[in-house]
Amino acid sequence: MKKKRNIYILYGLIFLQAMVFYAPVATIVRESKGINIRDVLTLQSLLSIIIVVSEIPCGIIADKIAYKKMLILSNILLFVSKIVFWKLNNFTMLAVEVF
Repeated sequence: MKKKRNIYILYGLIFLQAMVFYAPVATIVRESKGINIRDVLTLQSLLSIIIVVSEIPCGIIADKIAYKKMLILSNILLFVSKIVFWKLNNFTMLAVEVF
């Protein structure tokens, strides 16, 4: 029973992380902190390219270190990026938050 509960929690987290409401709000916050739209879009474009290129190597790494550990690591990194987003005030911090 505990295993099913964990799966439902994981599905809930994935649903909340995939909500599209974050992008417009994040863009407004970034603009209010002095980051222009061009910088945001440039970094988002680079991030999309990096995701496509690193998809297979990340899958191989996930197979080697275990799926559960990879999920934990990715959620920790997501949490750290949100802390950086909160303190965001220049282009360098934006690059750290995006990547």
